Amino acid sequence: MSDIKCSGGYVKVANKGTIISFGGGIVFATDLGLYLLVGPELTVLTEEVKGLPNTDFQVNTNYQLYLDDVRLVNDMVNKLSDVDILDDLVNSKLGFDKENRELLVTNSSKNYSYVYSFKTGFWHPVDESFSILINFYPKLYVLRASGDDAGIIFISDEEHAKKP
Repeated sequence: MSDIKCSGGYVKVANKGTIISFGGGIVFATDLGLYLLVGPELTVLTEEVKGLPNTDFQVNTNYQLYLDDVRLVNDMVNKLSDVDILDDLVNSKLGFDKENRELLVTNSSKNYSYVYSFKTGFWHPVDESFSILINFYPKLYVLRASGDDAGIIFISDEEHAKKP
């Protein structure tokens, strides 16, 4: 375990594989979440991907409107997960794809990964995980263990990047 010093004191990092510098700051994981440290400013990146649905749904007292619209229900169901990202962070690895400005959070014992877009501020799942990440800044390579394009893949190449 490592500690990172920030304005609030020291923070214990989950593992050395969960610390990454990406040019604009560093991202690191603790047992409480994934954090972005830029200068003295500390931002929690995992707040949106864990916990309660977004506030516009929470404050709507007429949620029946949502349930009556099949499109909205299907859209929500496809985005729900019973997996808590905090459970995955302890044994995860981080990679930064500079070309797409995305952070890859992967755990080789799972069959999915999380991707955070610094462009949009949103998370999305990817339906595979990777055993090895090669952060060769500004490029990110991954080891894809199986499939037609098994081997070391440049993750920014959309031809090889697998989407859910």
